Amino acid sequence: MSRAQKQCRANINCSGAERAVLAALPAAAHPDDLLLLARLHNKGYFRGEQHLEEIMFMENVTRSQLMQLLDKFKDILITFETEDPAVAMLYPYQ
Repeated sequence: MSRAQKQCRANINCSGAERAVLAALPAAAHPDDLLLLARLHNKGYFRGEQHLEEIMFMENVTRSQLMQLLDKFKDILITFETEDPAVAMLYPYQ
């Protein structure tokens, strides 16, 4: 295990069992991906309250980087899509 991987695993606020599941993922072998996941997790972005665009802007990552990260860790992340209320009011459903 590399120094970056050890540092990242130490930075993720989760239980030992959660760390074991995370370590078993193939994506966890890439320290950069693991560090980005830890950074986003620790800042609370995985609670479903922010748009992708907001995460991209606040963390200075591209859509491609964010979508690849979500895809690499799809086994442990639950993703969902919701309609933006600002856009929904323009298209009333009846």
